[in-house]
Amino acid sequence: MPERTPKEKILNSGRVNGIRILSEADITAMLKVAETTRYPIRNRAIILLGTDAGLTPLEICYLRRYHVYGDDDLLGETIDLRAKPGTYRMPRVIPMPRDGRLWNAIHSLLENAPAVPADPLIISERAVDGGKATKYPGTKDLRSMRTDSISYVFWKVMEKAGIPNASALTARATFIVKAGRAAAEKGLSIRNVQEMTGLRSLESVQRLLEANEADQVEIVHDLFSR
Repeated sequence: MPERTPKEKILNSGRVNGIRILSEADITAMLKVAETTRYPIRNRAIILLGTDAGLTPLEICYLRRYHVYGDDDLLGETIDLRAKPGTYRMPRVIPMPRDGRLWNAIHSLLENAPAVPADPLIISERAVDGGKATKYPGTKDLRSMRTDSISYVFWKVMEKAGIPNASALTARATFIVKAGRAAAEKGLSIRNVQEMTGLRSLESVQRLLEANEADQVEIVHDLFSR
């Protein structure tokens, strides 16, 4: 069996401790499905906030526009969750590389739905019409998309993309595993991954990284295949 490159190992799909991990092909398929939905710009951003930032539906629902603004009140290069409520995932700052696919998705979302900084980043269907906001910025509060509706977007897009037994948790787990493997390839501490994902214990990250079903299959094939 040909040896996989470091990048191929990072992007490889499979199951880790029973949780499915998305491949790049899976994510590409999901984004293509999102383009066919009623609100493609919003749904693309939702998907990438999970796969490329590791956010949960509750955190996506919580996001306000100022959480992605830089000091110049324009789209920045981080998602700032330092003031977030909740006890399960810690406050944190998540890098968002300029001109990366998540950054571009958020940029399109901000341009497509005018609003003020305190408005939700992901707005409910009642506040959009063909992907665009129906109000003038600041004239009326926009409502956040509900957590269960965000979860439904993940589930429905994954179903249509042919990705079974997957959910928003799958997208978040994918970010954790990909970030952890990238850190390992570069010799960096996985504590950085713990902080980016808001996990309260380093062991939570380690459990997702130490066992990989696809790697186990490869090990056995290397040992026993003719």
